[in-house]
Amino acid sequence: MAIKFRKPVLIGGVGLSFGLYFWWLVQPSLGEVREFGLMGVMLLGGGLWWWKQGRRTPPAIAPTPAQITQQEVEAAIQQGYTRLETLATEAPHADTTDLKTALEQISQNGQRDSLNIAIAGSPLTGKTALQQALTQASLPENLSFCERSTEGEFHDADLILFLTAGDLTESDLQTLQRLKHQHQRLLLAFNKQDRYPPEEKALILEQLRLRTQTLLNPQDIITLAAAPAPVKVRQHQANGNTSEFWEPQTADIAQLCDRLTSLIDQEKTALITATTWREAKQVQKQIQTRLNEIRRDRALPIIEQYQWIAAAAAFANPVAALDLLATAAINAQLLIDLGALYQQKITLSQAQNATGTIGQLIVKLGLVELSTQAMSPFLKSNTVTYVAGGVLQGVSAAYFTRLAGLSIVEYLQDQAINPNSETGFNLEQLSEKLQLVFQRNQRNQFFRKFVPQAIARLS
Repeated sequence: MAIKFRKPVLIGGVGLSFGLYFWWLVQPSLGEVREFGLMGVMLLGGGLWWWKQGRRTPPAIAPTPAQITQQEVEAAIQQGYTRLETLATEAPHADTTDLKTALEQISQNGQRDSLNIAIAGSPLTGKTALQQALTQASLPENLSFCERSTEGEFHDADLILFLTAGDLTESDLQTLQRLKHQHQRLLLAFNKQDRYPPEEKALILEQLRLRTQTLLNPQDIITLAAAPAPVKVRQHQANGNTSEFWEPQTADIAQLCDRLTSLIDQEKTALITATTWREAKQVQKQIQTRLNEIRRDRALPIIEQYQWIAAAAAFANPVAALDLLATAAINAQLLIDLGALYQQKITLSQAQNATGTIGQLIVKLGLVELSTQAMSPFLKSNTVTYVAGGVLQGVSAAYFTRLAGLSIVEYLQDQAINPNSETGFNLEQLSEKLQLVFQRNQRNQFFRKFVPQAIARLS
């Protein structure tokens, strides 16, 4: 699928940098700005970034999502078909039969009568024992129980029983928050409560209610003992002898069974509706992942084209500050082009801000020094002072343009799968992507190939 790009930022920025260079030839005093160099300008930008960070208003806590409606389910399924059409348009030879079948199956799943209940929680909280106890309990026949890891996916679970054997860990609380904002119906079960004295059990229960008050109703926090500890029994015989033995106890899950029965009677339709919506969203992600793979293959040649343009512009321009102007314009145009490829419109203002942000993050994370140290051994053969300096500037410009491009690709792919409502770029996510890309492109094997390529381009 061919995409036409216009390059006003690239042409204007590079043209301006060389125009300033010719003025510099007439006004040599401007050459003093060369002493400021790449690090000076980036550090100044880093200081501005820190100042903005200090003035930033803390993000508000996301509200608990409302109940999913049937209209939202239908819209999610339709969005899946729309993405499937986009995939078919951009990759007409790709086999999408499995994705189409999955979308068709979702509509049928919404008409089912059975419920899938997942049992989750940290290790050693009694998940297996609870599953066995529930299987033997007097509950509606249309219920199925399965044990899940907290790191796993729960999109196909209608209800989640989250087990804890005491107070919640921070990881447990984060998992509950994540599940709640995925429109999951939750019950929190305090298991192994028989192992605590009454006073301590009451304190733990109160703490659970306090820590989950924004996530759960009090009636959705239940105490139970899926596999109670055996009780020591002393038996007196008729002949006056005594014997002792350990008597196994039956599972104490009556409160949980009552809550499950009540909840299913009242919320069964809503549970299935929410699960159908999550399944539609899951198929959307699968479609988008394939789209991302195709678009990434098309993005890499674009990034390579711009990295060599940046290298040539930096090599040909001896004024460091003007190198930065040209590189910034090149990177901004690269971001706009990548946004068009991923069908996520990036304005000139957003591209400029993102380019500045990436430069600031590069300084903040110490990537300039690390990259220079890694590249230096491969540049030692270039000893001519002026040319070597130009080569270093050119190779650095190409490398950081590549980092910027790959970081934005990772960011755009993530946004396509998990869009957020924020305007502009999410600094935290962008920083994570930049660090990930830097780690992948910091190995000696990469520089052994990249640096000679860059030098050959500049020779």
